[in-house]
Amino acid sequence: MKSSYLFILLAVIVALSACAQDQVPSQTVTQLQTPAVGPAEANPAGGIQASGLVVPEKFTELSFLESAPIKEILVAVDDQVTTGQTLVVLDAPKLQYAVIGAEAAVKSAESFARLQRFRRTILNQRGKTLYLTGPHEVLEVADAKVSRAQAGLEKAQAELALSRLIAPYAGTIVEVNATEGEFIPVGDPAVILADLTLFHIETTDLNERDISALHIGQSAEIYVLALDLPLSGSISQISPKAEVIDGDVVYKIILELDHQPDGLMWGMSADILFKIE
Repeated sequence: MKSSYLFILLAVIVALSACAQDQVPSQTVTQLQTPAVGPAEANPAGGIQASGLVVPEKFTELSFLESAPIKEILVAVDDQVTTGQTLVVLDAPKLQYAVIGAEAAVKSAESFARLQRFRRTILNQRGKTLYLTGPHEVLEVADAKVSRAQAGLEKAQAELALSRLIAPYAGTIVEVNATEGEFIPVGDPAVILADLTLFHIETTDLNERDISALHIGQSAEIYVLALDLPLSGSISQISPKAEVIDGDVVYKIILELDHQPDGLMWGMSADILFKIE
């Protein structure tokens, strides 16, 4: 009898376990896949957008290599200048005196050399009178003194030239940061000169994730906001080095315009769309 009761108890336990398993719903695990988005897919229109600025093809910040008071400012903003034109002059009397002293040294050395060539020595030998020039070594020393004096003059003239800012090319004065009578620190731009006849576009916020999708010669649509003007151009230069701006890693790209419109000015903002094939 005991074995019969034990058998019945085991059967009941098995039946209850089966019922419990039937009541537990099955679980389905769904794996979510995030599609990879490459740089060329960042824009739904099939391109990469960026902001940019209008910049002259050629501009130069001109500064002095010596600190001295400003003697004379010969130009003003918006003046047109020619190659070799003097723009600003420092008050540097020491350099002027050095040139005067060097010129005097050259004249003295040249006079000494001429004297050695005209010098004569009279010797009486067996009733004869001989007229001889100075020794050859003396002439060489005199010529060396002339060369040394000329080198000193060239050095003084070169140093005096550094007291003047000279226009390296024809262009427009866009900024003057000097005042007559005041000192200007070495290396600080006294004048900014630019050629405002030819401009290009430089990007300002092209992200590092997009740079790999761009290449030299790639076309772009450009919209200059101030002129309400659409333009076209192509990439002429890609910077090999990144810049960090407000924590973002960006690369500068230069775009050559297909044509130069009237009214384009330095610093105008532009919207750019790089076409991705």
